[in-house]
Amino acid sequence: MTSRDSIPPSVPSEPPDLSVVIAARGVDDGFVERLDALYRERADDARVEIVVAVADDHLEGTRERFPGVVFLSLPDGTPIAAVRAAAVRRATGRGLATLTPMCRVQPGWLDLLRTALGTHPVVGGAVEPAARGWGIGDWAAFWCEYGQYLPPLRPGPAFDLSGNNVAYRRHVLAASGALHQGQHSFWKAVAHRRLRTAQVELWVEPALIVRHEGTVAFGAFLRRRFHHGRCYAAGRIADQPRLRWRSVAAAPLLPALFTTRLYASVWPKRRWRSMLLLATPLLWLLYLFWAAGELVGAMVGGGESCAHAY
Repeated sequence: MTSRDSIPPSVPSEPPDLSVVIAARGVDDGFVERLDALYRERADDARVEIVVAVADDHLEGTRERFPGVVFLSLPDGTPIAAVRAAAVRRATGRGLATLTPMCRVQPGWLDLLRTALGTHPVVGGAVEPAARGWGIGDWAAFWCEYGQYLPPLRPGPAFDLSGNNVAYRRHVLAASGALHQGQHSFWKAVAHRRLRTAQVELWVEPALIVRHEGTVAFGAFLRRRFHHGRCYAAGRIADQPRLRWRSVAAAPLLPALFTTRLYASVWPKRRWRSMLLLATPLLWLLYLFWAAGELVGAMVGGGESCAHAY
């Protein structure tokens, strides 16, 4: 964090109800417009705090446009999990929501989120593809990360939630150990695993929707799949060492398993079927790289992969 951090001119005596955290290694040209959508949702409500953390210095002019938003600039190249952890440390809300700079919240998102978080300790929603201007590589990346969260979703308990449209009660994160873990590296896969271990229910709210916008550099995304899989497997084995050889044996089966699960989730919704079919060869490649990462992570640990996962 640097001296260029922007802090709101006044801080309420009581902590805000909710902190919305946006973290990234960098932002694209559409980020300001997407941040504006969230800012309009917040209006002048001091009970909601917005924290934006970015690992570059390309926020000139943005700070002035959004008074009251906390901006954190970290050194270029900082791993995204560390960028998010810096934002989590700075956030002061009783609740904590996480978005990415590629997300555009839909009207009513903030009110709905706060209502749902008042009923459930952890709540997440759906991710709608922007689709405009996307190539097959962009679709493959979307299906890989967010396909199972394509709306419509069914309300109820879930094994996992999307990391770009999720909120937690802070005390629940703290009690599960996920908040302590997040002091240096906040990664939703680890946080959700610890929440499940603590028997905290993860809840799906279907009306809670964000649009995933922007494009990806497919080659870089493909490499990150390997690092992501390796980091994930290493963390899981660290928590549960008895799973090591089971994970090694299961790794070759993962591409088929992931593809089957995705089709079972998406196909009945009768939406974007043609784009799923067209993207499937690249999707298989992404799953193969993930599986290779899991195999290596289970056998020899995470190495430097956690710094390159995103």
